[in-house]
This record gives sequence, structure tokens and C-alpha cells, in this order.
Amino acid sequence: RANDEVYVDYSQGVPEPTNIPLDFAIMGEGFFAIQSLEGGTVYTRAGSFSLDDEGYLCFPGMGYVLNPDGERIQLRTDKLNVDKNGNMFHKDTGAYLGTVGVYEFENVEEQLEHNGAGFFTGEGAQLNTDVTIYNKMVERSNVELVREMVAMMTTQRALQSAAQMSKIYDQVIMK
Repeated sequence: RANDEVYVDYSQGVPEPTNIPLDFAIMGEGFFAIQSLEGGTVYTRAGSFSLDDEGYLCFPGMGYVLNPDGERIQLRTDKLNVDKNGNMFHKDTGAYLGTVGVYEFENVEEQLEHNGAGFFTGEGAQLNTDVTIYNKMVERSNVELVREMVAMMTTQRALQSAAQMSKIYDQVIMK
């Protein structure tokens, strides 16, 4: 029987520098809120954003990044200075442009549902101001690749052994 459940590990991943002005990583608990193109709100920790034709901060193909008030963020430029709270300022003029909102859930396992595309839906999101936002970085996956590869190879060998035993058993029955 194949595993029919998706397990989500909500633990912190390692921030990886990208030097891309519209990349953000959350250090702490929480999710970026994205107003989906269908009108609902989805949540993600993936922070590789871009600007649309009107200068709104968006997640390509998904929707608009929301600020702490649940509104779209219009930047019009990627020349940014970003502080640890997610406040964005124009690099040349110092003008305030907006703040990236980070939302948390009291119980992520019960309140969030994984939609299969790397996003989550759920009710009861609360603004989290006790996080650090890193600019020009993204959060790497928290999956331990070596451990998962070893587990996959162990499972593959067990399957091969079971298939070989079945083949031998069939040969014995035929005789």
C-alpha cells in the first residue's frame, strides 16, 4: 500500500543568500499571505517575489503579497532597503514603501491545509510581529536529503527483495 498522506515539516529552514532584491526569508514562525488570483488568501514560506506590471509585489502565477493590514503592497521599484521587521524603503530616497506581513496560526497542523502546490489555506491567521525578515535571501528546504535518500534506498531494496521472494515462490509452485 502506498503512502497516501503528505507530511509537512513546519520547522525552520536555513536562509540562503540570493542577492535578488525581492527575495525574503522568515526567521521564526509564520507565513507570507498571498491574495490569490481567485480572491482567497493562501499562505507560504516561499519568499521569491516579483513585481507585476503595475508595481505590486506578487508571487508569480499565484497572487499578491499582503501587508500587515491585509492589503496589496505597491512598490513600483525593486531598489529597496529592508529592515528586520519587513519594512521596505526606497534605496535612493529613503521613502517608506510598505511592510511585508507575516501571519501565524495557533495550531498549524489543525488550522492549515496543504493544497499540493506548496501553499496552505486556513482560517484564524494572526499577525506575527515577533519574527525577523531577511531580504535578498530565501529559506531553503528543511528536508535532510541524505537521510531521505538512505530511507528511499532501504525501501527500494526491501521491495526488490520481496519481488525476488515472490518470483522464487512462483517457481517453486510451478514445479
